[in-house]
Amino acid sequence: MRTPAQRASWLAAILMMVVGAPRADEPAKDATCTVQLSGTENLDQRYPAGSIRRQESGEVVFEFTAVPGNQDALDVRIVHSSGYLMLDEAALKLAREVKVTSPCPEQRVRWAVQFMLGPIERHQVGYDSFIDHSVASVLLVRDESKP
Repeated sequence: MRTPAQRASWLAAILMMVVGAPRADEPAKDATCTVQLSGTENLDQRYPAGSIRRQESGEVVFEFTAVPGNQDALDVRIVHSSGYLMLDEAALKLAREVKVTSPCPEQRVRWAVQFMLGPIERHQVGYDSFIDHSVASVLLVRDESKP
């Protein structure tokens, strides 16, 4: 028969296995280990012109594998669509072109591309001619949601 201390230790070990705590022989993930992206200059120019004309905006979440020493985002997949094909394609193209820096062990990471439109501005270009123009912005941010 086990003592109360042995039962508590055994129960704690079972709970750790069930909730996915790292085993003693597995390296612990470093909470400060972050994946950095570069090649993200002039993001606003990546907003598809057709999407601006149609006033399409939204967020696309993509996931990829980051490997130390490899600057390519591997196995890129969209995990949440914006609902607009052109925005999804622009986000996928961006994800495949960024350069990845990762001191971490190989891991899957998520980033989000946010396509946002400002208010429509009307500009007069002649006596009775006007051009409507929207300010388009693109942001690339870490997505902390769980798969």
